[in-house]
Amino acid sequence: MFYDIRNYGLILLELFTCELPYKELTTLQAWNTHHPPDLLLQIKDQDIFSLIADCLNPKLSSRATLTKLEKQLDDIYNDTPENLSKQVAMFTDD
Repeated sequence: MFYDIRNYGLILLELFTCELPYKELTTLQAWNTHHPPDLLLQIKDQDIFSLIADCLNPKLSSRATLTKLEKQLDDIYNDTPENLSKQVAMFTDD
């Protein structure tokens, strides 16, 4: 399960940055790396950053659980309308 959480974090990172994490590494190197990708620093929203960073925590016992992820996602989704509008604006050309 811990690797599923890590992979979920990598997918979120790719979705929010539109870039491939660890693109400079081979698949095997990326799988064995114990540090978050530099791409994580491009995430400016603190809630999204924390969500992804929790998924990518190299210490397995400190990595996010499904219960914690569900809570974080609910908090982000139920954020104030103003903040939600800003998050949606990240994905539009307006």
